[in-house]
Order: sequence, then structure tokens, then C-alpha cells
Amino acid sequence: MLFEIGINAYQALLMVTFLRAQMIPKGRIGYKEVLCFAAITACFTAYLFWDIPVSDTIIFAFPLLYAFTAFQNKWLEKIFWVLILAVVMLTVMNVSIVFFSVAFSGQWNDLMNERTPVRFVFIIVSNVLMTLVLFYAHS
Repeated sequence: MLFEIGINAYQALLMVTFLRAQMIPKGRIGYKEVLCFAAITACFTAYLFWDIPVSDTIIFAFPLLYAFTAFQNKWLEKIFWVLILAVVMLTVMNVSIVFFSVAFSGQWNDLMNERTPVRFVFIIVSNVLMTLVLFYAHS
């Protein structure tokens, strides 16, 4: 369980860090970053404990709110970078799911629900890919 919460925190950190790398902050790292990080981590973690009927893509409302309050860029640029963040993260996750599903003959749903080494590898691989695409693809 701590591993899952750690991954949720890592993804929240990725979101905040990516947006700070792409836009002009109004100030130094402060309470807005901490609030965004905490809100994303808490929401992702809530899915571990409860069957929440709302899609987890609602998470991207927090980076959007963060972008509008913490950066100097024009509003369209803020929306653009949050959309890029969402598209990259969701695409990498979906490509990883498809790859692992094909690799395990379509039995991925069963593997995803169990805490197995395969699920651990999936989580690590998808998060490494997310990091690479978000921070190193444009280099």
C-alpha cells in the first residue's frame, strides 16, 4: 500500500514539476505547489480505498487550477500545457496497459487487480516512460 501511495505522490510531483518547467512561475515554490501536490496525491490515493464513480481524469482539474493561480503565462498557454500534461500521462498509461495486456494474452485485468511482480513492473515501466516523455522527449 505504501508503494502505491508513493507512486501517487511521484505522479503528483511529475505534474507540478512539468508545469513549472514549461511556464513562468509567479514566485518561488510555496504553498500553491504543496496544495496541488497534496490534492493530486490524496485523490489518486482515494481510489485505492473507495470505489469512486468519477473518472480519475478529474485529477487534471488540480493542475489546471494550479496553472491559473501560480503562473504568469496567458490563459491559453496555461490550458495548453495542462492539456499536454494530461495527453502525455494518459497516453503513456494506455500504451503501457495495451503492451502488458498483449504480452499477457489479454489477461491484464486479472493481473492489474492483484499485487504481483508483473503489476509492480507495469507501474515502474509506465512511470519511467511518463518521466522520459514529459522531460526528455523534446531535448
